[in-house]
Amino acid sequence: MKTSSLALALLSALALPAASAQSSAPNLECSTDHAAWRTVQALVQAYERGDIAALRARMEPNQPGLQQLLDAVLVDFHQQKQLRIHLKDINLQCGPDVTVVQASWEKRFLSVDGFKPGLLTGRVSWLLHRQQEKSGESLRDVWRVAASGGSSPLGTAAGGSPAELDVGAALDLSRLTASATAGALLPPINLPLLIEVREPDWAGRARLQVTVTTDRGDRELFSLNEVAPGRFQRNELPVNAGTARPGDGALQVQAGERLTVRYADPNPGNGRPATVLTRSLPTTGTPFVPDALPDPFAFTPVLNAALGALVSSNIITLSGTNTPTTVGIVGGLYSINGGAFTSAPGMVPPGAQLQVRVDAANSPSTPQTAVLTVGGQSASFTVTTVAADTTPDPFTFAPQTGVALGAQVDSAAVTLSGTNAPAPISVLGGSYSVNGGPFTSSPGLVAPGAIIRLRATASSLPSTTVQVLLTVGGVAGSFNVSTLAADITPDPFSFAPQSNVAPGITVQAAPITVSGVNAPTPISVVGGSYSINGGPFTTAPGTVLAGQSVALALQSSALTNGAGLSTATLQIGTVSAAFVVTTWDAQPNPFSWPNALACGGGTVDSAPLTVSGISTAVPISITSGAGTPAASAQYSINGGAFTSAPGTVSNGQTVVLRVTRYFTINPLTVRATVNINGVTGTWSTSC
Repeated sequence: MKTSSLALALLSALALPAASAQSSAPNLECSTDHAAWRTVQALVQAYERGDIAALRARMEPNQPGLQQLLDAVLVDFHQQKQLRIHLKDINLQCGPDVTVVQASWEKRFLSVDGFKPGLLTGRVSWLLHRQQEKSGESLRDVWRVAASGGSSPLGTAAGGSPAELDVGAALDLSRLTASATAGALLPPINLPLLIEVREPDWAGRARLQVTVTTDRGDRELFSLNEVAPGRFQRNELPVNAGTARPGDGALQVQAGERLTVRYADPNPGNGRPATVLTRSLPTTGTPFVPDALPDPFAFTPVLNAALGALVSSNIITLSGTNTPTTVGIVGGLYSINGGAFTSAPGMVPPGAQLQVRVDAANSPSTPQTAVLTVGGQSASFTVTTVAADTTPDPFTFAPQTGVALGAQVDSAAVTLSGTNAPAPISVLGGSYSVNGGPFTSSPGLVAPGAIIRLRATASSLPSTTVQVLLTVGGVAGSFNVSTLAADITPDPFSFAPQSNVAPGITVQAAPITVSGVNAPTPISVVGGSYSINGGPFTTAPGTVLAGQSVALALQSSALTNGAGLSTATLQIGTVSAAFVVTTWDAQPNPFSWPNALACGGGTVDSAPLTVSGISTAVPISITSGAGTPAASAQYSINGGAFTSAPGTVSNGQTVVLRVTRYFTINPLTVRATVNINGVTGTWSTSC
């Protein structure tokens, strides 16, 4: 059975290999217990029995060649006996609704003519569709063969499938260009023409060849690529116009010729004679003769152009050519059909619109010319600049107010307009800068379109205006700068308090920077001293400027344990801030250990006690007393070694006591007394 184009398309869409073709398909492999495989087995068994009804039930009714297949089955059944088909090398690729079964096959039989044994082999691909059919009140899945590829075991004992050749209706020559030189050939171009060979016996071969001849004797061999199993195509041919040159790889064709396509079937199948297929088709259209010389064209000159301006010409439409022709320019740029302007040589198509662009001269009354050449035809475009003008348009500089006293102030930029030649420039009361250059107060010349800034130095007095006057080509413009009013109220400031400070020492706050004032501002201190910009500390009132740093110092209290508070207050203008210093607390909170029950000799440890209420390290000591006979006492801090020597302890550390009872006589009470910077606590052990 021939493979239909629908089947090949489905095989290709599933990316599954037909016959022996290679494939890089995704792995959709499934086992032979699939329902589609059971349909294939039933199909083969029906063929072996010659059961036409069973075959028809397992094949889709609308597939091409179905009736030919059924006719061939009847022929096989009457001409062959003991017909058996063995499938091997089975591969199933399964989708939800489509399955492809691939297998190699052997077909053994005895012919009715002398009962001679026969053996045929091949490899086949079957494509099956899943359909749902009503069975009683429910639906059931039914798999049927929709198409096959490769060499099918079903059909006549001769095996193989006949080849088919199809070609397009005609070859259109209207895209060809005839050479302007007799006997010469232009490079070939690919013209669309479909040539298709359907050769199932050669599925997987990758390509086949056909011969194409012309009426005037050209003969070329062309390859067709396999686009689906057993289906080979070529969609275009290289063609040029001229005298035949057989074997050069391109067809030389002239108007009115006919083409003949020939395919010789290299493997027509067992028992069939070799097949040669031919198809003939006409040519249409006529190659055209190129004309690259355009009609004369002209550009209108431009007068009074601005200096240095980019000036575009009128647009002309090219006429008189029927092929792309060369284009080049000297002294400017050109654009084709509104595209980008360029100075590079190029090609221009027939009927194109052309425009020329010229940079006008930078001096007055000066012409600038560009010459455009198209296919040997030239035209010029001339642009002439305007006469000299050194009087600018009026200009102004925005005034600035609220400027800091004595500050250097630059104006906003002003772009000079209205001139086309250098103009004289001068300044009073300040300086000027041209195009970002250095500031100067000297007279000079300024070019058209220059960018100008003015610089002024603000007055050292509040609420005072200074003026800078600039004159260009007889036109003057001023820049006014006004200082702000006196302000001696600074921005708020503060000093971070300090605590846990040793008593009776000088303590200095982190410096603050004065801001928010624009004039000398009064400064004074209560309870301490201040320093300006790292100078000596003083208690005398003074003045301070914006940007200066001020440090504040005081003497910490001689008192401790919560009573040592010192404050210094700094005032700048009307704003003040306090610096508060607190001395450390060296007296711990009261403490004690719960008494312990202990009899006999040995050591006894107390429960741990956490020291609290102090902000610095303080002395600690231990004594033992009361109790007969005597005992010794030790302490440990934060799990360290036990000792009876005086030491120091800090807030949050734990203290564990240990007493050693030297005798075992009971009752015996041993006491240990701990002193932490004058505060004592006692621990007793008794029996």
